[in-house]
Amino acid sequence: MKKKPSFPIWKAPDDEKRMPTPLEWDGLIAAREAWASAQIVGWEKRGLQLEDKDFRSWISEVPSGAENAHLGLRLAALYEYAREGEKLRGLLLLLNPDRKRAAWEEYGRESAEHGGGSYLSGFAKARQMTYQGLTEELARNGLYGLVDALAFLAEPLAANLSFAEVWREKQKLVWRALKHGDLLYQLRTRHGITSHWKLGRGAPVELAWQEERKEATAFNTPRQINNGKEIITLRVDWANFRDEHLKDRFGEIIKYLRQTKEGGVSVPPEPKVQKQGRKSTSLTGDLSKLRAMRFLHHYPNVAQAVLEARRFGNKFVSDEHLYRDAKAGRTEFKKCFPFEAEPYHSRTAGRSCRV
Repeated sequence: MKKKPSFPIWKAPDDEKRMPTPLEWDGLIAAREAWASAQIVGWEKRGLQLEDKDFRSWISEVPSGAENAHLGLRLAALYEYAREGEKLRGLLLLLNPDRKRAAWEEYGRESAEHGGGSYLSGFAKARQMTYQGLTEELARNGLYGLVDALAFLAEPLAANLSFAEVWREKQKLVWRALKHGDLLYQLRTRHGITSHWKLGRGAPVELAWQEERKEATAFNTPRQINNGKEIITLRVDWANFRDEHLKDRFGEIIKYLRQTKEGGVSVPPEPKVQKQGRKSTSLTGDLSKLRAMRFLHHYPNVAQAVLEARRFGNKFVSDEHLYRDAKAGRTEFKKCFPFEAEPYHSRTAGRSCRV
């Protein structure tokens, strides 16, 4: 059995008290990524088990114990979709708040924050967690605070445990993720957004990243709307106006920008408000799409995949239904994790579920 690599601990080869050189930084970071890779259990090793296709055990349990009836379901659905990729699982291992950082990582973080030293590039690399080209910054651009919430579940995700196993054996980790402030804020303030997966792409309004400033709309610049989103430069007078006055003014600006068309640029119409009672149904539907992907990938005979789907509750399912749901499941995966390649269970028998 091949021995898993240990986490890289820095010690100067010449026994001098010094920090790594730039080349030595690169070696440490590569060793850190190799350590994370060794922890990840692939689907080839695990195989498709009962709880990977039957979600009924925890769908009925998770909401009953949560403070908000749908928080647990949303986190569970996102967790199951995350198992289909690898990059995020590796990155989350490095971001895991329970992982003890090596001295060279902590030194790199502190030194970079204080802006000193000839090894600044090495410090920055040590501070910025990276896995197979996926950086912490890129993951946060797609998932925002949900990265921190999922980081609590990094170890079971790396081990490719089903959410049913996590809920049964590591429930404390689930509660820690649910209690994470950023996650709760995003989950509770998403009303009016058309798809529950939008919570994975951030709250309705977020502070933009520094590198996004060049795309910002200002008073004297043309508007730039990409994928229905717009970055706007605002000047806020905090000193002379109360919050209620600022809210009123924000409302006026939003109304103006929503209705104004400049240079052929139009803002998407305001989405319809979803009924509260349909959230659980929507989440269950997305899990059904994921299950269809796994059925079609696992069973070489489509008829067998249909029989398995009927066995787990889809009484009127047909091969057309399975292919349609599998295609929709892959779309949901790409919405949540645009930085990942294809989901593992994207190959199907006879036809493709790719979009």
